[in-house]
Amino acid sequence: MKTYLIPILLACSLLHAQEMPQQVRQDLSEFQGLNSALYIHSMKEQLGSAFLPDDFIRQLETALQRKSIARPKTAAERMVAAMRESGLEARDIDSAHLLKHMRTMLDTLPGMSEKELDKHMTAMRRKVVRGTIPVLHAREAAKEHKVLELNARRSSVALLPNGVQMEVEPGSGNIRAINRIMTEENLTDPERTTTQCCVDDLPESIQRMLEHVPAGSAWIFWIPAEVTDAIAAEGRESAEEQAGREDLMDQLAGRPRGISLDDALVVMEEKNRDKEEDDDFPEPRTRLLKVTVWQDAADAPIRPYYHPTRTQGNK
Repeated sequence: MKTYLIPILLACSLLHAQEMPQQVRQDLSEFQGLNSALYIHSMKEQLGSAFLPDDFIRQLETALQRKSIARPKTAAERMVAAMRESGLEARDIDSAHLLKHMRTMLDTLPGMSEKELDKHMTAMRRKVVRGTIPVLHAREAAKEHKVLELNARRSSVALLPNGVQMEVEPGSGNIRAINRIMTEENLTDPERTTTQCCVDDLPESIQRMLEHVPAGSAWIFWIPAEVTDAIAAEGRESAEEQAGREDLMDQLAGRPRGISLDDALVVMEEKNRDKEEDDDFPEPRTRLLKVTVWQDAADAPIRPYYHPTRTQGNK
């Protein structure tokens, strides 16, 4: 059985990656400044003298300095709260640069056509996405590795040979008889799904390690992103090898390829065009996955399972 060596990532190795580069920080500030200018411009047109731009700008300047806004009350606070919810932090925005660019854009907007504005917005958005996503991914990874690090300190958590962490509630059950599964894909802001299942529905990283899983009444697994990625890479390599073998067999058999040269060129051009548009965008990252499985009566309602040592606040 193939296992994977999961690298231990030290916190210090992620610190630098979590900081927005200065140019990205500036681009991000300009983009948010443009959004603010668009809002002010729109409100002026809709509300006229009832909208006070100076008040909005003061509120925005104050809100930008706050680390988090739990209950936004003003439009400026709601705008900054949306930024925080997307993963951005106060340190990511140069407030002075944002406000300066906002005022510049307020003077520029009346002379821009809708087409020019849309083109400018699209270019800025793409630029910001390319720069910020890798940093936000690094922050998510650091939080997930912190979860794994804290887990490793608990005596009840064991490490499977492939790097998956496991906690078992004592009992005599057989994991192959499970009929419930709860998955959590984002441990910092849990997105939980509870469904009926069988052992074949378990992630492959768990299925490969069943011989190492002791008896119990419920099992909790934490599957690091690196484990999931390693198995996915293995699958891609196998698929490529299979495709290579089939291609070789076609050539040896002298069979037609099933597509004309002209059609092949059209398909290639379309793929290259799509690739050029997407090449600079970071790939979606695999997240730490938490899987809880257990068995109960066939007619029992599907319910989340919580480990008895967990507090109500952590649920």
